[in-house]
Amino acid sequence: MQETLLAVHLKRHTWRPSDPLGPWLRTIARNKLIDHLRRRGRRVEVLVEDFAELLAAPEERPSTEADDVERHLALLPDKQRSVIRF
Repeated sequence: MQETLLAVHLKRHTWRPSDPLGPWLRTIARNKLIDHLRRRGRRVEVLVEDFAELLAAPEERPSTEADDVERHLALLPDKQRSVIRF
């Protein structure tokens, strides 16, 4: 709050009396809030141990391209599959 009030004081010469005061003040306050959030950062640190049971277990055998092709071929009707395999 103090930084916002100081910014208003330092930038008071930029306000035009013909313009509404509210939007000018809100812009300064918004910019000061954004500056504060950037300084604080957005890092959230969470221990992996707390979520270990939710993490996916590694596959026993990694999928290969041949497995993927076979899986997709199995979805095709017989005639289409036979054209591809001929």
